[in-house]
Amino acid sequence: MSTLLFRHEALDARSTHWAGTIILLRPVSMRLAAAFAAVVTVMLLGYLTVGEYTRKVRVSGQLVPTAGVIKAVAPQFGRVLNRPVHDGDTVKAGQVIYELSSERDAQGGGIDTRIDVSLAARRDLLNQERILQTQQLQQHKHALRAKRLLIQEELTRLDQELRLQQDRIATAEKTLDRYRLLRSQGFVSEFQLTPYENDRTDQLARKQTLERTKLVATGELMQAQEDASQVAGQIRLNAGQTERTLASLDQESAEHQGHSRVQVLSPADGVITALTAEAGQTVNLAASLASVIPASSTLEAHLLAPSHAIGFLEQGQTVLLRLAAFPYQKFGQVEGTVIRVEQSPIAEGTGMGAAAAADAEPVYRIVVKLDRQSVWAYNKQQLFRAGMTLDADIRQDRRRLIDWVMDPLISVAKGRAG
Repeated sequence: MSTLLFRHEALDARSTHWAGTIILLRPVSMRLAAAFAAVVTVMLLGYLTVGEYTRKVRVSGQLVPTAGVIKAVAPQFGRVLNRPVHDGDTVKAGQVIYELSSERDAQGGGIDTRIDVSLAARRDLLNQERILQTQQLQQHKHALRAKRLLIQEELTRLDQELRLQQDRIATAEKTLDRYRLLRSQGFVSEFQLTPYENDRTDQLARKQTLERTKLVATGELMQAQEDASQVAGQIRLNAGQTERTLASLDQESAEHQGHSRVQVLSPADGVITALTAEAGQTVNLAASLASVIPASSTLEAHLLAPSHAIGFLEQGQTVLLRLAAFPYQKFGQVEGTVIRVEQSPIAEGTGMGAAAAADAEPVYRIVVKLDRQSVWAYNKQQLFRAGMTLDADIRQDRRRLIDWVMDPLISVAKGRAG
């Protein structure tokens, strides 16, 4: 057994003092990371507790007038002769928006044109005959009037001569009476009395002649008056016959025009739009020629929601609309309110249902009332137009973020507990 110069304890102590004690130090970065993680955790918990999230349903649709769109259709096949209105014009009910012609062609020109020319010629001929007959009867009427005036003047003269003749008779009778007295007294002879008797007889004869002349003139005056009355009646009769003939021609012309030319009228007061035909084009029977947006109508949004999104849609929910014609990044979004959610899906044959015809999933119409009918763009108000397409977000359930996170866990827990 060997003997050591130093004890084991001394040797161990010597070796330990040379190496020193072991000291463990934590890096500074670990503390900062822990503090940062704690702060982030607190902030995240606070955000989950205070922050809210609104669930939205994104759908698409278009703007539609509240009173609908009234179509103006062609009542018959024809060619457009005239279109006096333009897209966007304000029209009144009954205003002409199209004139159509269904004129048939034949050798020598259009049949309808030839009929119109024939009717116009007959009308002109009748008017000329009426004017000629009226002139002739008026001349006859004037001649009878002149004749009546002459007869009346003759009667006036005869009346004056009769009064004078009566005075002559009275004078002759006085003279004859005086000479008869002288004859009875023997102052004159019978021969001297005879001339005065003859003078009295002549005066009486002249009176009778004047009376006969007056009687004849009176008869002629009555005949002239009767002739004038007949002429006036003939004028009225001819005028009535001509007017009836002209009315018959006008009716025939109107019926022909009604068959060959048709006016398409505006069905209501409003704004004309969707004009589909120009002058010279042909249109078919019942073809849509124009649409009229009623004057009292405003625009509303009709949205199409798929069946998987319809469950929580209800009246009163807020909608944010983005019109394709006015990019929302520049002109903003339009707010609206759901006023109706239809309970049955749209049939594929309807106008909006055709948009989803390629999709097998049913769609439901949602009607939204707009908060405004225009957008401010380029220093003026730009009105919305019917048919503008849009996308929309419908706000549904608004809850705290923590509720959204915990809701699935709570549902699972309730399911296990049940």
